[in-house]
Amino acid sequence: MDLLKAIQASSSLEKVKEIIDSIGIPADSNYFDYECLNAAFETRQKDVAIFLLQKGCRVNRTMEVSTAVDTPLHHAVKQSDMELVHQLLNRKASITETNKDQNTPVHLTFMTRNDQMVDAMLLHVKHTNYANPKDKQGLIHMHIACMRNNVKVVQGFLENGNDIEHQINLDSYFMANYKPLHLAVVFMCLDVVKVLLTAGAKNNLYSNDKISPKNLAKHNFGNASIIEYLILGKDEKYLYCMPQRGLSNFHYVCMTNDSSLVKKFIENGVDLDRLCK
Repeated sequence: MDLLKAIQASSSLEKVKEIIDSIGIPADSNYFDYECLNAAFETRQKDVAIFLLQKGCRVNRTMEVSTAVDTPLHHAVKQSDMELVHQLLNRKASITETNKDQNTPVHLTFMTRNDQMVDAMLLHVKHTNYANPKDKQGLIHMHIACMRNNVKVVQGFLENGNDIEHQINLDSYFMANYKPLHLAVVFMCLDVVKVLLTAGAKNNLYSNDKISPKNLAKHNFGNASIIEYLILGKDEKYLYCMPQRGLSNFHYVCMTNDSSLVKKFIENGVDLDRLCK
């Protein structure tokens, strides 16, 4: 029986071993070993997949293989199998290859909300020369690094010329028109917020829903540090200003329940009885 057909038919590991012992894995093919490995992943035969990995089957597709299908790493992510993900990454499986839906393994991992797996993927971004592919929503790998507060990876993207203001598509179902700084604020990633601002990210650029990173921070009451850094800044006049209408900076700080910030305002003579008009 042909090795590829045996794997596609979900034959047992013993049968696969028997075929390989008999005829081996063709060494003159540019893609056969990869096809066999990918078939094992696609049919969820973990024992066969691990065996083929140990036999040296290649983990990345070649030009002969259609780009419309998932790679082994795509399959491992979809199956939420951290062991297989690590085995593939350790063998330099590509994290930038896209499938028919224009998703890389990094995009898929983010969509599964598996933070451990996302972080494992991001460790390998440097091996891609900081390639930054986008999915159909306009989400790029740098966006994901910002949402995971991964300073080193974000710095690497910026140092390699990636756009600090790259926005998600206007028609995206996920945070339309949000830029890296928006995302870092939403996910309360203060370290990345500092990196982006230092690198020149604009604090007042609006998203599709007319919200700037500064406005997002005002409503992000869970992280007083972001409010202090992003909204209050270092300008003493701005820090303690009281607008004619709406909530003042002091109102927002009071909602953080951060006594140290409140104390700063009081020490600088803030009007404790100022009404929100």
